Amino acid sequence: MTYFRFPCIAVFCIMLLFFILPFSVGQDVTLVPESQNISGSAPGEPLNIKLDVNEVRLDIAVLDKNGNQITDLTADDFEVYQNDKRQKVLSSVYIGSQEDVRRNIVFVFDDCTMSFVNGYYARMALRNFVENQMQPGDQVAVFNSGYGNNALQMFLSDKYQLLARINAFSFSLRSKIGEEDVCCSQFNALDYSIRVLSDMPGRKFLITITPEVYAKPEDFRMINLLADKAMRAGVVINYLDINGLEANDTIQNYTVLNRDFRIAGGNTTTVLYEIKGAVRTLNNLRFLNPLPAKTGGVLIQDSNFFLKGIDKTTENLMKGYYLVTYSPSESTFKPDGNEKYQSIKVRVKRRGAVVHTRDGFFNQMEKDGDNHKIPLIDVIYSPFQHAGLDINMSAGYVKNAGAGYLVRSWIHIAPDDVKIAETKDGGALVDLEMVCLTSDVKGDIQDSRNVKYTFTVKPENKAATLAWIGKHGIRFSTLLPVKKPGSYYVRVAVQDKESGKTGSAFQFVAIPDLEKKGLELSSMFMITSADDLEWMRSDVTKELSSAAYFPMFQTEDVRSPALRRYSPGDNLLTMTMLYNADAKMIARSEIETQFVLYVDGVEFQRGNPVTIKPDDVDGSDNTIPLLQRLTLASDMPSGDYVMQLTVTDKKNSKKQEGIAVQTLSFSVTEK
Repeated sequence: MTYFRFPCIAVFCIMLLFFILPFSVGQDVTLVPESQNISGSAPGEPLNIKLDVNEVRLDIAVLDKNGNQITDLTADDFEVYQNDKRQKVLSSVYIGSQEDVRRNIVFVFDDCTMSFVNGYYARMALRNFVENQMQPGDQVAVFNSGYGNNALQMFLSDKYQLLARINAFSFSLRSKIGEEDVCCSQFNALDYSIRVLSDMPGRKFLITITPEVYAKPEDFRMINLLADKAMRAGVVINYLDINGLEANDTIQNYTVLNRDFRIAGGNTTTVLYEIKGAVRTLNNLRFLNPLPAKTGGVLIQDSNFFLKGIDKTTENLMKGYYLVTYSPSESTFKPDGNEKYQSIKVRVKRRGAVVHTRDGFFNQMEKDGDNHKIPLIDVIYSPFQHAGLDINMSAGYVKNAGAGYLVRSWIHIAPDDVKIAETKDGGALVDLEMVCLTSDVKGDIQDSRNVKYTFTVKPENKAATLAWIGKHGIRFSTLLPVKKPGSYYVRVAVQDKESGKTGSAFQFVAIPDLEKKGLELSSMFMITSADDLEWMRSDVTKELSSAAYFPMFQTEDVRSPALRRYSPGDNLLTMTMLYNADAKMIARSEIETQFVLYVDGVEFQRGNPVTIKPDDVDGSDNTIPLLQRLTLASDMPSGDYVMQLTVTDKKNSKKQEGIAVQTLSFSVTEK
């Protein structure tokens, strides 16, 4: 049975008559001056963790040899060491009753690194947790590292609502991701989650479900920064390896920096040594990520925990904790300008006791006040408090000859969320303000734009326009220049000025360095109009001056690229740009493109390979537009789909230079 047609063609010149705007839509765009710098920090006031000259508070969970909580310890039972020097313990109190402990649990699904099978088991784990391990009063939220929005990240305590959300949860499963992207997506997701949890009261847990539980020595600085942020926010981080039980005879045990790390690779000639607190190796090997141990959590590996929910050890750690205070040495917070990581060790005077607490902190005092200069930043980093607008987005990058690297984001706002005002002449008005930014692995903002949109509709078009918005919502797009390549989160926040409602969304985007050799692909974009094709290939100076496009109010039921939801019978058109493939290279090489479609983790259909010809090269910038049309059959199965495009130079022996892969995820549902 043929479900869709899969022709793949290299495009030099395309003319499409797609859609006709039925009414006149006006748009006024106001740019906030570029000199307005956006700060990436988020407000947060630690509730059970305190760091100052007079007192340091630690949250400590203590388990016995059977993994059960020990609840009858006193202050005299604890020994606290800071930089290997014993400190004076001032007090200890155990907090463990249902009334005293309100558990706020965030699950981070690291779907940027997951396989299709990983995604299936991750869903299973969360469903089993909700059904069997979730307690009354628990507040649970679900993030994924690929993309999402604030409406899907709300804390819920109702099991039925959570299960419905999990069943509808869509993953951005990637078929190819570099090591630097693994670290960026994972660390950035954790940094973001810690920021948003900092505003929450009660006990706070991050449970990261991921197949990537290793870190390199160069990651340790970032890991310490995350551990420090987690301590100040009162967040405990756990890692659950979704790979499950694996037989691996090549893993060896070593003790480094007073902690046990398992090293992947099994090279018995590898020498490990310590120099001024930094772990170095003669080989480029990786260590089990120490972040959970640094925050009082655990890393669970070689366990099929997902069959019953989350691991039993992780569950026991969440049942209660001791709040222990001690008086730090006078030199801890001495303002000498040197930032130093203060190591912490805690021992308990009871045989068989296992202590889970913080590894340390940086000797920086808490900062009062909020340094955000643009209020919409709070919407991005405090999504639980700003969830009035249901926003979806889809973002991707291209390299433009005149403007450099660009990120285009499609925005969709649910139809019932925006208040449409009436103008003096009887028309309609939609007044929005949006900030779009990129943040790096540290959570620092790299590129940003703050834009005000005013969409006006003439009186004669009002009825038809409002009817269209009521059915399809409000859609528009924006362009953000990016100064340099890298792995980023693209984040947007929007405020409806009439109602005051706000909302946010995000997506992970990796932008390669196109100055290096080798084939590369732009992001894969859903095409909805002829303009969508043109902006990728032409000078976009005019569009950048406004940073916006007209909203889409079209006669046909065109699917929103931001929603990524389609129905059987729909036509899908995608566009991707191939870089670093000039006419001479193509003439002496054999470059093929091939599309493969996966549904729910299983290969569904494979297109025929198509050879690129020298005449397909677009102008002098050595780019090739690749256009792909898919026609979904009327009996197309519902499910989560990933479309993968692979471009291969069959005569290039260097695999990294001779292959490029890009993916696009979407879902098919019944009409």
